[in-house]
Amino acid sequence: MIDVNFGGAANLVEAVVPVMKKQKLGKICFTSSGVGVSGYTNVCYYASSKGAIEALAKCLNIEYAGGGITFHIMHPPLTVTKSSSPFPVPKEFKASPEKVGKSFV
Repeated sequence: MIDVNFGGAANLVEAVVPVMKKQKLGKICFTSSGVGVSGYTNVCYYASSKGAIEALAKCLNIEYAGGGITFHIMHPPLTVTKSSSPFPVPKEFKASPEKVGKSFV
């Protein structure tokens, strides 16, 4: 979980920031989760990986302040997926994967 979620974000930064620094312009949007901020039962590794992304974006914004590069965090709504099925939230309050995907695009 850490390798995919946080490692993927870190690899993205390492790949594109050098180009953005030369341009003095860029925006990176990370996908996180509310549980990365609040935590929740039975999702500790997932929540920790998303919490790491939260901290990464905050630190990078400090590090690159004034350099034209900004880092943003998106929190999609709780989505109807296998991984969200254990959450005690009525299905009516969860968004469809299609709607969430189209909203991000």
